[in-house]
Amino acid sequence: MRPLKLIMRAFGPYAGEETVDFTQIGSQGLYLVTGDTGAGKTTIFDGIMFALYGEPSGDNRKANMLRSKYADPAMPTEVELTFEYRGKTYVVTRNPEYERPKARGEGTTKAVASAALIMPDGRAITKTGDVTAAIVDLIGLDRNQFSKIAMLAQGEFQKLLFSKTEERQEIFREIFGTDSYEKLQNLLKSKELGLRDQCGSVRESIRQFVGGLHADSSSPWADQLTASIEEDRPISEILAAAEKVVQADQEVLQTKTETMEKVQQDTDRINTALGKAQEQERTKQRLKVDEERLSAAQETAAKLSTAAQVEADREPEAEHLSREAALLQNSLKDYDEVAAMKSQLTIEAKAFDAAVAQSEKLFADSQAMEAELTQLKEEKTNLDNSRFDAAALDNKITEAERKATELNKLQTVLRESESLEKEYESKQRQYTAARADFEEADRRHNGMYAAFMDAQAGLLAGTLAEGQPCPVCGSLSHPAPASKPADAPTEKEMDAAKKTADGCAAIMEKKSQEAGAAKGRAETKKKEAEALAAEQFADGDASHIGDAIATVSEEKERLGRQKRQLEIGMARLKTLEVLIPEKDNAIKAANESRQNCDRQASELKGKVHELESAVMKASDKLGFPSKNEAVAACKAKSDGAAAIRLAIKKAEDDLRQANDLVSSIEGAIRNGRELIANGMNLDVEQLKDELSRSQATGRSLKEELQEIRTRIQMNESCLTSIRARQGDLGALEAQYQQVKNLSETANGKLNGREKIALETYVQMRYFDRVLHHANHRFLVMSNNQYELKRKTDEGGLRSQSGLDIEIVDHHNGTTRSVNTLSGGESFMASLSLALGLSDEIQSRTGGIQLDSMFVDEGFGTLDEDCLDKAMTALSDLTSGNRLVGVISHVADLKRRIDRQIVVTKDESGCSHVKVN
Repeated sequence: MRPLKLIMRAFGPYAGEETVDFTQIGSQGLYLVTGDTGAGKTTIFDGIMFALYGEPSGDNRKANMLRSKYADPAMPTEVELTFEYRGKTYVVTRNPEYERPKARGEGTTKAVASAALIMPDGRAITKTGDVTAAIVDLIGLDRNQFSKIAMLAQGEFQKLLFSKTEERQEIFREIFGTDSYEKLQNLLKSKELGLRDQCGSVRESIRQFVGGLHADSSSPWADQLTASIEEDRPISEILAAAEKVVQADQEVLQTKTETMEKVQQDTDRINTALGKAQEQERTKQRLKVDEERLSAAQETAAKLSTAAQVEADREPEAEHLSREAALLQNSLKDYDEVAAMKSQLTIEAKAFDAAVAQSEKLFADSQAMEAELTQLKEEKTNLDNSRFDAAALDNKITEAERKATELNKLQTVLRESESLEKEYESKQRQYTAARADFEEADRRHNGMYAAFMDAQAGLLAGTLAEGQPCPVCGSLSHPAPASKPADAPTEKEMDAAKKTADGCAAIMEKKSQEAGAAKGRAETKKKEAEALAAEQFADGDASHIGDAIATVSEEKERLGRQKRQLEIGMARLKTLEVLIPEKDNAIKAANESRQNCDRQASELKGKVHELESAVMKASDKLGFPSKNEAVAACKAKSDGAAAIRLAIKKAEDDLRQANDLVSSIEGAIRNGRELIANGMNLDVEQLKDELSRSQATGRSLKEELQEIRTRIQMNESCLTSIRARQGDLGALEAQYQQVKNLSETANGKLNGREKIALETYVQMRYFDRVLHHANHRFLVMSNNQYELKRKTDEGGLRSQSGLDIEIVDHHNGTTRSVNTLSGGESFMASLSLALGLSDEIQSRTGGIQLDSMFVDEGFGTLDEDCLDKAMTALSDLTSGNRLVGVISHVADLKRRIDRQIVVTKDESGCSHVKVN
């Protein structure tokens, strides 16, 4: 990448527009960027960096700080860089985000950052992010890499030389991107700590389950288990003791379970005997009660037998009522037939009434439609007559619209004429003011010229000396030389006055031309307005154009209303042309329907008379006025017969139930007497005492069994969990040891080994290559005396190391600290190291073509000999068509380097650039 032209506007100390044309310097060799301290030498590289990447070169300068404090508010902050890459030319333009005064009103507003990249084919890339990405893709370097390769920045030389391992780690991490190795170190350390915590957690879990093991005090293995737990013996010994405790508990459980079964058998036997004794007592009590119930049941059965005979004698009455109900039931269909005829009569009568009503309605509808048809025909006749008014109305509307268009055009021209007249008046005032300024400046210049010429004699007299000839008259004597006026202007002041007068004359001429042009435009537009006014008004007076436009507008509105009304009428006429035939057909259809209704009504009237006669004859044969009354009489007789038969059945059922009760009680008495005769004499109270003692023994055994089962279950659960976690712990500890070894290796914490972390190891390889590149130049600058070497002693066994530097002195064969170098030697070592770092970064990026570099300051500490060697090393950088800029204010460099970019400051503090 080679910069061709850099344009900076309101950028840093440059208030106006400054251009750096690098093509004037050439394409190869050294050139100097010089100027006073703080003038803005480094800002030139800031401009290049900002144009490419949107950020300046230094970390302490931000993009929003680049606005020049000296700039005019109207001047935008902007950087434009034209550069060449691989033979093609690119132009990139950027402006930062900054606060600028508002165009209107007070206060400030924010200018938004923007960027544009013009490609060699003319294609434009916009948006700040897209431009930066395109630059990185094109050059192959991001901002950080470009700043390390292309710009050896002020104050950065010695930072890398005197840094400790930890500080260089941070620097190399950023430059070479080794943070992934650091992340791997941290990941392994985190994994190691996590596995350590998991092992501790599993051990704690095992301890908790060991604490859950429990033995009864009567167990022969209780003491052994307690001792192994309290003395924290090996898990295998604890597990063996616990297994013996569980086995002993299982044997006790078996014995007590067998005892429990025997106790339960005794309890069941006593329960059976007690049940039999209690049942014998209850039988005796029931027998006494049943003997008393038998007498009462026999008496009740005798009474119910008599009542049943009385009800049975009513059967003939029930038979008679049933026959009468059957006769009435058979006659109910006659009532249905009469009802059907009456229903049909009602239907026919309603149909007759409906036919008569429909006929009357159709007649009325026909009369109404005929009247409506007459009105529609009259309306159509009137609308037919209005067709002929449409053409005349359209002509009137067209004429009104034409008139309105012409009046509007005239009004527009009048307004334009008035505006141009005001513009002319304004230009005329500007010309008058410019003429006054010129007259004043010309008067002042003429006065100064006269005063200057008057003072020439005095000036000449000031050069006269006795014995020297006068340049005017040649006299060697000067008795009365002229005196110089005290207020006489200088030639410089007179020239400035003339320059001011010439400037005012130019402005006056320009304002005169502008006024003349404005006058011509105003007169042309005025003539156009007068011509249009003459066409529209007989007297050519356009002052009442507003009234004329209003009148035409009202006329257009009136004609529009007439037009809309006429259009409504024409639409109605089309509707009538369809509606009238439809209405005529509807009248014919209504008349036909009325005739049909009249015929139907006549037929229905005959049917109604026939049905009325049939209903009267059938009604005379019925025994009841209505079917409901016949049904009620039928139901009454049927219900009477059913009630008698129900009473007979109830009396029979009551007698049968009474006889069944007597039989049941007699059987219970016989069974009770047999049970009493066959039973044993058992003592109920004695059996209850035996049962109570047996149940108490069973409850005690049950509690003991539950306690043993719970203890066995808990111990077996703990044993299972301990065995499972013991297996997990073995696998975790193996994994932990493996990860721990990896973590300690990666983080440089292995005992007996150098404390070199993985990232540092990778950085050491990079650093060796950087030192290799650096020593090529350091040997040249130090007359082959000094060489940089990475320190490799065993001090790293105690702390992190690997990136420390020492100096090899080939003159005396010693190796010593870099801190022993003098100021000039430190600068040469630092510069060599920075150049070596630049070479390594450029070689890593591969295929990067960087045709330009900057080296910023540091040369003031060098003596004549060291400066020669440094210049030789820098000259080597220019090989291969490379241009190297040295940023410095050292006077000796100004003599050594012919090609220069000079940065100066004016009295206001603003900086300017000049290429020599």
